[in-house]
Amino acid sequence: MSLARSLDLGASLVPTAPCLVTDATTLSYAETQGLSRSVEASLRAYQVGAEDTVGLLSANDPSALTCIFGASRAGAAWTMIDPVEASVAELAEELADCSVLIFRTAEAECVRQLQPLLPRLRTMVCLDGHADGALGWGQFLTAGFTGATAMPPGPPPAADGLLAADQAVFLALRPLSPETAARWEPVLARGGRIVVGRREQASAVSALRVRQG
Repeated sequence: MSLARSLDLGASLVPTAPCLVTDATTLSYAETQGLSRSVEASLRAYQVGAEDTVGLLSANDPSALTCIFGASRAGAAWTMIDPVEASVAELAEELADCSVLIFRTAEAECVRQLQPLLPRLRTMVCLDGHADGALGWGQFLTAGFTGATAMPPGPPPAADGLLAADQAVFLALRPLSPETAARWEPVLARGGRIVVGRREQASAVSALRVRQG
């Protein structure tokens, strides 16, 4: 089951329930689903599909995560890296196959250094402002606007035997990876919530584990 299909199942069960939760923002299942479909449509408008990889330079946050769901819908591969945890050379290696790069203005200088090192890069998107050579978030989403919300193909998977929504919670402290995504999927499919932590919270938890070890 993909992230997008898991999200759709959760949205069919509890559309108004919290899906992505931070200390400042909460997106419901319906809101997350709608944004992810808009991202999918925009990616397709820029000819992004199964042969492409979408890269995100970001810590976990709801806007970046809806891009991951959108990439999943479009059939593209994706990779998400917190830029404070890697050098430019390490980022270039991780993002070498990316044709789309999504980032925030705080990473604009890093992106400027990365551009000549990413041979397949053809589209850049800035989530929270303007950056040289990049589409703004609104401009990017407008590219996929059709006046109607596209529905995912096929019916959602059956909900038989799933836990109640309030029993499924996942605390997300690190950037989403394909390995972590496999752990998110059953939570989303149950209509549970993904609680997104900040970088400093991740550091605090890591320090606590060391002390307890």
